[in-house]
Amino acid sequence: MIVMKLPELSLTYFERTGTKNKVVQLLLPSTEVEIDFVRSTRSYSVFESNGIEICITSNKDIDLTNIEYAIWSNKRVTTQNYTDYDILLKKWLKHPAKQSHTNTDILNSWKNNFNFVEENITENKTGLREPQIAALYSILSHLKVSDEIGTVVMPTGTGKTETMLSALVAGKLNKVLITVPSDALRNQIAKKFYRLGLLKDFGIVNQDSLNPKVGILYQNFSKQEDLIDFIDSSNVVVTTMGILANNDGTTLSHFNDRFTNVFIDEAHHIEATSWKKVRESFDDKKIIQFTATPFRNDRKRLDGNIIFNFSLKKAQEQGYFKPINFIPIREYDLEKGDKIIAEKAVEKLREDINSGFNHILMARCENKNRAELIFELYKGYEDLNPILVHSSVSGKNIILENIIKGEHKIIVAVNMLGEGFDLPQLKIAAFHDIRKSLPITLQFAGRFTRTAIDNDLGSASFIANLADTDTENELSELYAQDSDWNLLLPILSAIQIDKQIDFNEFIQGFQHLESSKIPFQNIRFALSTVVYKNLNQDNSFNLLTFRVGIPNYKELEYKFHDYNPRENTLVVITASKSEVEWVNYKEIFGLNWQLMVLYYDIEQNLLFIHSSDKSSLYGDLAQV
Repeated sequence: MIVMKLPELSLTYFERTGTKNKVVQLLLPSTEVEIDFVRSTRSYSVFESNGIEICITSNKDIDLTNIEYAIWSNKRVTTQNYTDYDILLKKWLKHPAKQSHTNTDILNSWKNNFNFVEENITENKTGLREPQIAALYSILSHLKVSDEIGTVVMPTGTGKTETMLSALVAGKLNKVLITVPSDALRNQIAKKFYRLGLLKDFGIVNQDSLNPKVGILYQNFSKQEDLIDFIDSSNVVVTTMGILANNDGTTLSHFNDRFTNVFIDEAHHIEATSWKKVRESFDDKKIIQFTATPFRNDRKRLDGNIIFNFSLKKAQEQGYFKPINFIPIREYDLEKGDKIIAEKAVEKLREDINSGFNHILMARCENKNRAELIFELYKGYEDLNPILVHSSVSGKNIILENIIKGEHKIIVAVNMLGEGFDLPQLKIAAFHDIRKSLPITLQFAGRFTRTAIDNDLGSASFIANLADTDTENELSELYAQDSDWNLLLPILSAIQIDKQIDFNEFIQGFQHLESSKIPFQNIRFALSTVVYKNLNQDNSFNLLTFRVGIPNYKELEYKFHDYNPRENTLVVITASKSEVEWVNYKEIFGLNWQLMVLYYDIEQNLLFIHSSDKSSLYGDLAQV
């Protein structure tokens, strides 16, 4: 008896000469089975497994009239060589399950066959993770009641693809169009839908459910009838936004007429011009956008309602995302700054490797010319085998394979290696050019999925030059997009100037930053202040009694305060309701936001009060 790996069984529904576009369905996955040799003829050999006789032949043109199971192999199998490991079983020539299915057959097979199985780490139970199952409920609800575009925000590594797969089956969606930003991601997503990801392995979808017919659109059709046949042959079609946008209005109307739902993956990549054309061709209610951030790369917010948002803070708490250490430098000679960034990044890489972490460094550059220039700074570290990666580099696929194998510890790349590129060891990001999508790049480096929890990969780090105005602008934009970065971006201060208090050390002295709706890093503190002298002999002043000195504090719409005992500083943020003059309707009101900062100088007995509202001297506050 020997174990053989049987090939998967699939069926092709659409294929045309002159185009790579095709529609395929996985009927049975590849499996390993124990087999016994039964008999052999000049044309084939017969083996038995679990009571089933399987014919294996190297001649795919033999007569299979009286044979139920037949596999095409790379060579003739005999009693002498059937135990050889170089025998390759290529594909099924005949199998009872090899029969076509209509879309109705597939949808009916999904009915009552989806199980809302939740993952339980303590019980070693696999299933949908918390963000996935919560997002799924939101999507199913949105599809039932809304006529608007829906946006699902899930940080990198929390499982957007499995969420899309779950929505397909649980919602029994008839025909879904999926757009992605790149060729690599198109192939990856198509493979996921072809196999239904992990849904069957985890018992989320029952084994007797049929897999969808998946179409991969690599290029636009020259004939409308071919496009229509292609769409009608599929349950799911995966393509890129660039392919869709390169169609005229008539062709896009065919897409809208025939697809019941549209999933936009990595929606933050969508550019206004291409997206607007495609979006206006589809009914809004059909569109669900999946993204790690609700902001596009052009810094504008994505269209549509945010129907689910799994916070970065939650992702960190549940092990999907780890804090990223920020190692800043400050060098106003930017050419010299690049050299220092490289040195600091390599120093951090060596430190992590010496600590037992299998980390990889990525140096991010804006374009090919910059990448080639920056590569000169790294190529001297020969023991770390640096490699340059951009669109013009030959043998890119081989390079990426070698990167995955860990043969290169330093990667100099334009932008990132691409969404969907799974490289958990990539934990150090050196930003020689920081512009464009900093949140996504940081999430990419900080992702820490459940599959890696047993093998702690350590914390991620990023290095950038604070003297570069682009860095300052991008960090400001980062905090503006998501206040959770207050907690997720601790700074390893490499810049200490005598006794000057570093602002980041200052804010770390507060206790409840995560509760504020407003990121402290983006608060613009003015210099205006009123100062009161404390005449009490004990020189004491309790800042935490501030509530008594703010009129109608309990009735305020929003109240937040945080105290830094080390610096004796209190920050108070409030918002009060204001009437909207042009309507008499209680549900509509404005908010007047106010920032107050109180600092007490014990040595001088002085109370400093700063407020964004300059209409008062705040005597009541000073009296408390």
